[in-house]
Amino acid sequence: MVILILTFGNIEILGQGVGISEVSITPDPSSILELRSSVRGFLAPRMTTGERMTLGSSSPATGLLVYDTGTKSFWYWDAGWKAFASGAWGTSNQLLGMNAAGDANEYKTLLGTSNQIYVTHTPGLITLSTPQDIHTGQLRSSRD
Repeated sequence: MVILILTFGNIEILGQGVGISEVSITPDPSSILELRSSVRGFLAPRMTTGERMTLGSSSPATGLLVYDTGTKSFWYWDAGWKAFASGAWGTSNQLLGMNAAGDANEYKTLLGTSNQIYVTHTPGLITLSTPQDIHTGQLRSSRD
């Protein structure tokens, strides 16, 4: 009996994810881990900027996610640390873009005239345009 238990007790079960919830759940088949709650959130690992930078020197896995308590923002590893946009959402006349170093997102303020700015987008392309104030009526001379 002991030999049977030892033989069949070490069988690996593959293809099943883990579901964590206040109630019994079956995780989505495409997920290795599914968290579900209506009263709690997911708490990512928290660390200082120095700790995060030290972690980066050990070649972390692509996609590793941490919360930096110094910058108060989420960071993920992709051949270097990349920051998620953090802080308040942008205000009017702002677009989300990359900083000058190319390693973090930040909001960019659109400068221009009092005219409205129109934004159109397709994957990989953002177009900004403003209406032109063109008078199409007949010009009158100052002598009239």
